[in-house]
Amino acid sequence: MKHLRLLVVLLLLTGTSLPAFSFARQGNWRWRNDDGTDVTATWKAAENTPFTLTHRDNIRLRVKMFNVSDEHGPMGPNQVGLGYSYDGGINWSPITNDPGSNHFVYAASTHFTNQSPSTQLLSPLPLYSFTTGSMFDTYSTTNQYPSLPASTETELEFCIRATNEALDATVYDFRIIVGETEQVQTIALDTVSTTLTTAFGAAQVPLSLWGLIFAGLLIISGSVLIVKRF
Repeated sequence: MKHLRLLVVLLLLTGTSLPAFSFARQGNWRWRNDDGTDVTATWKAAENTPFTLTHRDNIRLRVKMFNVSDEHGPMGPNQVGLGYSYDGGINWSPITNDPGSNHFVYAASTHFTNQSPSTQLLSPLPLYSFTTGSMFDTYSTTNQYPSLPASTETELEFCIRATNEALDATVYDFRIIVGETEQVQTIALDTVSTTLTTAFGAAQVPLSLWGLIFAGLLIISGSVLIVKRF
């Protein structure tokens, strides 16, 4: 916090304005399945715990966002989205609706509509008050986080899926971004990294193949019975 205050003083002395989201932080997070509403959807792993992604179907990421300072008044509302990195956070790409060369895209959910309200499901911060957030399953310039005065938190949820461009056996980091997507403003510099690891090659054997195997076993067992009779 001391370094943050020094930064504010230096910016004021140089006449440089401080972005309204510079006091924002990304907090606890949790991966979940796209199998229910804001409240009923099930979880893939414990809070702040990565998981292994073996498919390219819908998944959802729940993330806490909070304001740590009132030096510039309430923060937001402002445009919000999600970004990913596959090189340890060196380069970031915003998630959009266009698969193109993107590794992840927003994915339409049948369990909620874009910008549906989100309640408090993650572990609360001590002495912080909660403000209703939003759930997103499509990119839009109207996707926003709410106004967050100091010591206020909210929760945002993003429904996404891996595209065919997503790399196998790779660790992906995810962070909230604010403002225009081209800026990819990282606001989670002091929190546990939000990650998952891909393992598309570990997908389970298709049911049709299991059927062939089972049929083969039946034929073999039948042949053994015939041999025994003779």
